[in-house]
Amino acid sequence: MLYDLYKWNWVDRLSRAVVLEITTLNINVNVIANTNIIFEFSPNGAVTATVKTNAMRIFLFTPSLQSGAALLSFLNLIALFVIFAIHTVWVGWLMYKTCFNYLGQSPGAYIKTASIWTRVILPLRILYQFFRYGWNIADLMILCCFYAHMGFRISTYISITSEPNLAPDVIGHPEAKWRFGFLLFLLFLLLLLFLLLLITCWVKLFKYLCMSSYFRLLVRILEKCAARLLIFCWMLMFVFFGFAVAFRVGLGNIDQNFSSIQKSFLVLFFLLIDGYEVDEQWFEPGKELDVEAVALMYFVLLNIFIAIVLDTYSLAARQNAVDASKKNPMIVFVRTYYHWMKGHSLVEDESEEHMKSEDLSISLELLPGLVRRKWVEKKREMQLVANQNFAGMILFADEDKRTDKSLSDWALPSSQKDIMENMTNPKAPKPVSALASPNHLIQQKVAYF
Repeated sequence: MLYDLYKWNWVDRLSRAVVLEITTLNINVNVIANTNIIFEFSPNGAVTATVKTNAMRIFLFTPSLQSGAALLSFLNLIALFVIFAIHTVWVGWLMYKTCFNYLGQSPGAYIKTASIWTRVILPLRILYQFFRYGWNIADLMILCCFYAHMGFRISTYISITSEPNLAPDVIGHPEAKWRFGFLLFLLFLLLLLFLLLLITCWVKLFKYLCMSSYFRLLVRILEKCAARLLIFCWMLMFVFFGFAVAFRVGLGNIDQNFSSIQKSFLVLFFLLIDGYEVDEQWFEPGKELDVEAVALMYFVLLNIFIAIVLDTYSLAARQNAVDASKKNPMIVFVRTYYHWMKGHSLVEDESEEHMKSEDLSISLELLPGLVRRKWVEKKREMQLVANQNFAGMILFADEDKRTDKSLSDWALPSSQKDIMENMTNPKAPKPVSALASPNHLIQQKVAYF
């Protein structure tokens, strides 16, 4: 074949590669197979042949309106688009609800009274509050992947309709050339986005598995393992990449399985899963690479992975031990919400409900100093939480901002000069404010709720 190409003046001495594209349509299974045969001429005169085949179903190229499975697939695609449109509206409503709860009022009313700088940074603050909840990030990924998938699919439809040789009355003609190679990149991205969409939807299911006590421990283990396993996966990728490059350089010209770095990755990941007999040639001089790869990946890294999972499981099992007397929180919530809708209260009457208000409160200055200090600290923590989650919410308007600095019990002089100055000019240090509280804060009452 190469000789014929040379006779037809399609190949000369300066040619470095010949690419043959063959497209086959199988009408029995409605699959189009695109095969690329590449002949590469190396500088030393050798010829290397590579064959790449990609197969796609016809409904990915054009929507089908005929009866059968293709029409059902097209109708399911339309129904899925409607479902995701509703889901988009739901996510938008959640974002508006987050904005309303954060501002404490309608966003329009807040913007009217806000300054220009506040209006500029308000969208960033809302996005930050919205994405602090991790499952909202999963919702955004699902929507982005789906709409990107639909965009690539519509782009494929448009590209095919604009190609003259792919018209319904021309396609299949023996003298017409089918060019499907330019569409493979779009279809490849389309399938990758679809896979990412499926994985994200699968992860999203764990959000609702916590409703059942049978899966709650599993979800807790996955949550605690995620960060550790991500770090471990990054380390594993570096190790696999190093071995993939080593196998490509060392065995790429001998074994077809290691002719590229991608194939080397596949071999390293999946070759030993189905079982592989140990060959005595591995241990011959020059075969250390195989032994190192097997020893490091399957005897060291795999054990580290199992150790991380077992350690997290033992910790989560102790922390989330099921109490026999503890009820399912979802059942308790549903039961409480049902009685609340009917106007019934499930809170039992206690003796404090029949006491007078003066018997249920006490002045803060009558409490011990440690209790007063803890009360002030708790108020400041609550105000800090309100500042972080609710814009402009002031829980304690009379809270002071202290600027004085007191000497701690364990503070030591920082230099020899400080020691000599304290010896020559002794000064009484400020009292340690471990139990001290601002005077205007202790002039209030603490009530029992």
